[in-house]
Amino acid sequence: MKTIAFYLPQFHPIPENDEWWGKGFTEWTNVTRANPLFPGHYQPRLPADLGFYDLRLAEVRNEQAHLAKKHGLHGFCYHYYWFNGKKLLDLPLREVLESKEPNFPFCICYANENWTRRWDGQEKDILIRQEHSPENDRRFIQDIIPILKDNRYIKVGNRPLILVYRVTLFPNPFNTAKIWREEAKKAGIEDLFLCKCKTFDDFDDPVEIGFDAMVEFPPHGLKSIAREFEYENLIKSSLPSFKGYVFDYNDVANQMMTSQWPEYKLFKTVMLGWDNTSRNIIRPRIFKNFSIDSYERWLLKVCKRTIERYPEDERFVFINAWNEWAEGTYLEPDQKFGHEYLRATRNAILAAQSLEEILSLCKNANFHDETIKGILHYLHKKDETEIILMKILEEKEAKVVNLEAQLNARALCYKLRDKLFPRGTKRRIIAKKIRDRIFD
Repeated sequence: MKTIAFYLPQFHPIPENDEWWGKGFTEWTNVTRANPLFPGHYQPRLPADLGFYDLRLAEVRNEQAHLAKKHGLHGFCYHYYWFNGKKLLDLPLREVLESKEPNFPFCICYANENWTRRWDGQEKDILIRQEHSPENDRRFIQDIIPILKDNRYIKVGNRPLILVYRVTLFPNPFNTAKIWREEAKKAGIEDLFLCKCKTFDDFDDPVEIGFDAMVEFPPHGLKSIAREFEYENLIKSSLPSFKGYVFDYNDVANQMMTSQWPEYKLFKTVMLGWDNTSRNIIRPRIFKNFSIDSYERWLLKVCKRTIERYPEDERFVFINAWNEWAEGTYLEPDQKFGHEYLRATRNAILAAQSLEEILSLCKNANFHDETIKGILHYLHKKDETEIILMKILEEKEAKVVNLEAQLNARALCYKLRDKLFPRGTKRRIIAKKIRDRIFD
């Protein structure tokens, strides 16, 4: 099984960002400007071990790979920005290719949409435009051939793995896939393994457009998650312009753990505590109540199901993300949780690998398929029972917290009563007179 974390390269300055956002802009510029919007809101998110790093430094890239490998990750999936031949934020990956370090597997996700002033709420103000065409399809695949031929590049069998963020932006995705495969073959690559990301309500079978699989990309694709209106109204009381949404992370984890797999090939993705307040304070998506335990259970369940469902060379699980600090979803150590994200990831991966070993032993021992199915059925029921019990415990805990708040409020009322009406006075009579005077 191979666990891959999405990797954002926007942690070094580039001339374009200097022009659009101000001199010296990097992702850290967004991260450090965030403030909490309600009691218990975890902002700002500040890094621990790696500090406010600069990806131009080889030491940083090597330490990231060391941490990832130590905690069971198989590789990184770099977001790749290519605009009609112009590359942005490609320095970290370019340095990895040229230096041959770190010795850590990777693949790319083609971020094939326009760059806009979305963080400022100005989505129509395009900074740099994508222009999709057969000619650009051919130029793109020709440009990335050297990347695909790197020995560290992640493959399915002998087929380099390529993700596309928004495949629906291609005028003819089927034709794009055909061109890419033709050009790869000309360059000596037998074939490609193409994945489209499950984004912007694109849930269609990838095979219909000439792709091989789909990759989940939460929080995209979540359905019927209850909004936390109490928290949204609380934010609006101090920030009237707020137009964002607040959800409960545990609701998301439970939904994703129990969701049905489609008939087509789908690689699952697990996210950490998403919160993009630092990118857009007016329209953020906030998932409160992030729980390390919920994340670990979600990851473990996804890993187990992937092992059961797919052959060894197609057992991919993605994590969103390694370092999306401005979106509040990252595995790197921070000042609140330290290495807990990474430890939980390692625990889930090790537990899943134990299942992988058990299934391998069963097959080597020529166990009947029905026996193996029985083992898997038992594990399914065990997981389902655990999810139900955890949901009950979470509900009970919420009731206890609510009761404690009520008791604290009642105790405060009693203290106020004793201060206003000391013992020995006719407290009830006085209180009744006051009440009658107010409501007459």
